[in-house]
Amino acid sequence: MDAQTQKSTPERHLDIELLSIEDLQELMRLSRSKIYQMIREDGFPSPVKFGVCSRWRRQKVLSWLDAAEATQRRGCCS
Repeated sequence: MDAQTQKSTPERHLDIELLSIEDLQELMRLSRSKIYQMIREDGFPSPVKFGVCSRWRRQKVLSWLDAAEATQRRGCCS
């Protein structure tokens, strides 16, 4: 590819990172059943479905963790 072609081709960066259940298990050190329990009972982000595949938006998971941590801190120090 020459320099002219490279300049005219727009760069595409994906800001959305999707996590599999295995990624979540590793990230959170929790079992699959605990993650699904947290979805049902604790407001943990629901997955995005692609046919039979479930994926979680990494940013939503991290935001949920930040909010849960802040709530926990307020609860223990009030």
